[in-house]
Amino acid sequence: MLRTEPLEPDAVDQSRILEELHENGPRALAAYFECYRERLRNVVNARIDRRLLPRVDSSDVIQEAFLTAVNRLDEYMANPAMSLYPWLRFLTRQHAIAVHRHHFHSQKRDPSREAATGDPRVETLMAQLTEEVRSPQSEVITAEARRRIRELLNQLTEHDREILTLVHLHQQSVAEAAKTLNLPGETARKRHFRAMKRLKSIADQLQPDLI
Repeated sequence: MLRTEPLEPDAVDQSRILEELHENGPRALAAYFECYRERLRNVVNARIDRRLLPRVDSSDVIQEAFLTAVNRLDEYMANPAMSLYPWLRFLTRQHAIAVHRHHFHSQKRDPSREAATGDPRVETLMAQLTEEVRSPQSEVITAEARRRIRELLNQLTEHDREILTLVHLHQQSVAEAAKTLNLPGETARKRHFRAMKRLKSIADQLQPDLI
C-alpha cells in the first residue's frame, strides 16, 4: 500500500523505499513526495527571501521539483547515491535557488543599490537578528549593529544561514530545522549555538554604547 501520511525522512528503510519505487515508479514517488511536502515547503521558504513570499508560491516551486524528480527517477534508481528525501530536498533547493536568482539577479537593478544591500536573503535575516540583539537607541548604533551582523552572516556557511533562517524567520525549533535540513539534531544545535554565540559577542561589544 502506498503511503500518504506525513513521514519522517528516516522513518522507512531506504531499501523498502527503493523496492516501492521499483514496483510502482512515479506513483510511488508521488506518494512519498506528498509525505514530505510540508518539509520541502520549509526548504523552499528557507531558500527564498521573505520579501518574495507574497509573489512566489512555494507550491509552484515544489511542483517543479516534483516534475524534475519524475523525469530523473530512472537516473536516480540506476544510482541511488543518497536516500530519497535528501535527493528530493536537493532538487527542491535547486529550484528555490533558481527562483531566487531570477527575481534578484536576472532583473535590471541599480548596481550601486545592489552593492549596498548585497544578498537579499542575508539582508532579511540580518534585519531580524538586529532587532533581536539591539536596544532602542539611535540609528547610528543600529547601523553599526547591522553592519557587524551582516559581516558575520556573510562569513557563515550556507547551512548555518539556513538554520538561522528557519529558526529566526520561520519560527521553527532547532530540532525542526534539523529535520528540514536532514541534519543530526546535535549538529544543528551546535551550528545554531555557535552562530548565536558570535551574534551575542557582537551585542556585548556594542553594549557599552547601548546602556
